[in-house]
Amino acid sequence: MKNTFWKRVDFQVSIFTAAIVAALTFSIFIFQYQITYRDTLKSLNDQVESIYSYIDEFLDTTTFDNISVREDINNPEYIEMHDLFRQVKEVTGVMYLYTAKQNSNGEFIYVIDGLNSDNPSFRYPGDLIESEIYPDMQRALSGEKVLPDKIKDTEWGKIFITYLPIYDDADVIGVIGIEFEAEHQYMTYRNLRLLLPWFILLFSLIASLISRALF
Repeated sequence: MKNTFWKRVDFQVSIFTAAIVAALTFSIFIFQYQITYRDTLKSLNDQVESIYSYIDEFLDTTTFDNISVREDINNPEYIEMHDLFRQVKEVTGVMYLYTAKQNSNGEFIYVIDGLNSDNPSFRYPGDLIESEIYPDMQRALSGEKVLPDKIKDTEWGKIFITYLPIYDDADVIGVIGIEFEAEHQYMTYRNLRLLLPWFILLFSLIASLISRALF
């Protein structure tokens, strides 16, 4: 009976130790991921502010009156602003950089796209923007800065999005869109989520063996 009692105690201690190790392991992995994710968002927000300040200094707001249809890519205003956005995109390495506005039907359309015109993803002035991002763009059009805060799953993949208001005096006349690739961050989270149970199981088994050896 005594041996049975102590074996039961040993087993309970093993389970308790394994549970503690599993909980600590889980907490450490989540904490490390949260730190990385927070640092990523801070870096993106700092980059957004720099891009926004630079573009705001050189942006010609007349493009939002004079550019609305595909043929407007030949306008001098469009050519100048397209070169500006293309250069900023290449220097900063952002995924997408563009401006948008609402047409008379309340739809958001592209004005300036920072991609090269021979890029398959290039959008002409007047092309409709996907309706899935209308709510965030509407927030920017109301004067709010929509900064990167979480990974968005879109038809272009996993991205961080940013929408910033464009002012002409006190009026918001359009939106600057800045999008960052988030596939790496998403895969890190996905791999962590998939591997974490195996790490917990491994450390639990190790803790169980150690506790049995000690007790």
